[in-house]
Amino acid sequence: MVHVLKVDKLGAPVGAETTAKAALTVRFERTEPSRADDDEEAATRRIRAFMLQHDVVFNGAGEASLPSVPQAWSVEHLDEGRRTANKDTIKGVAAILREYPRLHCEVHGETGAANSAPERLAVHLQLHPIDDVAEVMDALASLRARACLNALVAEGVPESQLFTTHKGMAGGVKVDFIPRGTAARQVATAASEFTSQRPTATDFLQACASSHAVAAPSASGGAGVCSTWASRTTHPWPPRTRRRR
Repeated sequence: MVHVLKVDKLGAPVGAETTAKAALTVRFERTEPSRADDDEEAATRRIRAFMLQHDVVFNGAGEASLPSVPQAWSVEHLDEGRRTANKDTIKGVAAILREYPRLHCEVHGETGAANSAPERLAVHLQLHPIDDVAEVMDALASLRARACLNALVAEGVPESQLFTTHKGMAGGVKVDFIPRGTAARQVATAASEFTSQRPTATDFLQACASSHAVAAPSASGGAGVCSTWASRTTHPWPPRTRRRR
């Protein structure tokens, strides 16, 4: 729909005394909402309503009862009731997303504020629980988001429809599912590429997973260390000056 308003050079409405040469034509165009916009709004509304009654709950990374560190980002919670609830959440979100194949979905992970990271998790990532707390918590948020993405793929959502974002120490402990358009995914991908110029804790875990070369836990109960990563002659992170204690 197009509305046309004529004004003279001083901004006053064109009258009979105003010549056609002096008149300017200003065109206002009102574009109709696209199908993609409608789908994004509808999917967002449905997922928000669904998540009011559902959640994805993880075992805490600091729980002494964890059989292994990766359990801290597994949707297969140790508690049977929560494990079943997690599966119901993933299935419900997947069912909605399958109805909107043209939409993308941002799977966003967050972890809570912390002065120090769980020591067992930090050791697993070869990071310091205090000096590297932000990086440890970032990695945990990323891994939890990725675990949910993998679970959605297992429920039939194409992986190309999904992408992850994360923010450690954001104040909340959660994973959100946010329908997005193509532009939002491109922005998130560009931001991810910009911040991934040097290896991170997540890269460490991916290196371990690809090689399946993780040493057994030590006799003292410490977490296993990735032999592939540990065997590199150059440490993946630049040296840091540790605070004196």
